[in-house]
Amino acid sequence: MITDAAHRAAVTVAQPGRRTDLTSPAVGLPDFPDPERADRRWNRRRSHRRFAATEVPLAELARLLNCLRAVGAEHRPVPKYRYGSAGSLYPVRTYVYVHPGRVGGLPGGTYYYDPLAQQLRIVRSGAELPASIHLSMNQDAFSSAAFLLLLVGPMAEVEQMYGRRAHHFCLIEAGAMSQLLAESATEGPLGLCQIGLLRDEKPLRSLFALGEDEVLLHSLLGGVGLAEADEATDASVASPWAA
Repeated sequence: MITDAAHRAAVTVAQPGRRTDLTSPAVGLPDFPDPERADRRWNRRRSHRRFAATEVPLAELARLLNCLRAVGAEHRPVPKYRYGSAGSLYPVRTYVYVHPGRVGGLPGGTYYYDPLAQQLRIVRSGAELPASIHLSMNQDAFSSAAFLLLLVGPMAEVEQMYGRRAHHFCLIEAGAMSQLLAESATEGPLGLCQIGLLRDEKPLRSLFALGEDEVLLHSLLGGVGLAEADEATDASVASPWAA
């Protein structure tokens, strides 16, 4: 693995995912009808490494989580969601950590988001997560965030359906959920930062009452976003999931 910062930056700038070796004829596609509008929306969807100290209104957190809400449960044996899941199982769970005093009307602590009831169930009222659960490069972002979202997969429930492919399917679902959250955040004042790796997951076990089979798949920091000009970002310490 490349550890030299300059070398890593060079690889990133090169954008290795784009193929430049093809010499066959190309077919041009029509441009986006309103590129300026697209640029504004994409800029709002960027990763936020710092957040405003402003309290997040509970209604804004609810609006964000609403994109993960189940619909049609009263009319169907299996509810529908705005993202896909292998076999319509929808096993990935969403947990929320709230920094004390950072979300209006919601005490600090840990919660489970119930997508059928559109409710936050208290897991540990008053619980506080230490910044040390994060890698050093992400600790300042965590400290300035108002909340942390955790996407967790109950492997025992999925493995009985899909065996060794269970983890892969859960990761795909978590990715779809993360993209939906990122897009939904652009509709209001919130900003998000995806965090793909934690330094220490042990505190999560007790503070979120996780089962032995529950596996952390992905996480996102959130809060009231700052304007890009006000967010002094050091690219050398950016999250590996920054966009």
